[in-house]
Amino acid sequence: CTPTRMRLAILTGFLEVAFSSPGKTPQKIVIFSICCDTVDFIAAALKEASLKLLPPNAKLFKLHGNLEHKVRIDTFKAFTQETAAEGSHSVLVCTDVAARGLNLTKVTTIIQYDAPCDMNDYIHRAGRTARQQDRGKSIIFLMPSERDYVAEFQKKGIEIKSLKWEPFALSIAGRIKAVADGEGQDEEEETTDASTI
Repeated sequence: CTPTRMRLAILTGFLEVAFSSPGKTPQKIVIFSICCDTVDFIAAALKEASLKLLPPNAKLFKLHGNLEHKVRIDTFKAFTQETAAEGSHSVLVCTDVAARGLNLTKVTTIIQYDAPCDMNDYIHRAGRTARQQDRGKSIIFLMPSERDYVAEFQKKGIEIKSLKWEPFALSIAGRIKAVADGEGQDEEEETTDASTI
């Protein structure tokens, strides 16, 4: 289980590890949250250039029900057209608006930042990866108060492996401390993101 106050640090640490692993192909990651405001917050944090939480070759997208219909369609199309072959990473932060009925291609990892309200929603979210003979993984952040979810997974025959969260949080702590201490402020680094953010 992940402490609530550590979730963003753990998320960004996980992304850093996923994007920087040697020999790894570019990643296409979908981060699910249950709330539009949380999607906006995560996207804003990841986009913050001074923190450098995403590599320069990562594209960031966000999708939720409070966005205008045209923006949602354009974002979906842009994220879907992103492929690992282009050599860039892509991250979609979204609500369950993207959990059902959308064909999100070549997704390597699903991160469920918030546990869904229903086990079927978990299955639909996780089903956005490992499609059409591709491999993928799904990660869910469970707060200590959500420990009972593990028994629900077992009832559904879903195998859950616990990951130690500390290494992910520690991998990002040094960079955040450096920014807080004012180091690296003069460096300018261009980041690529979707026009919808």
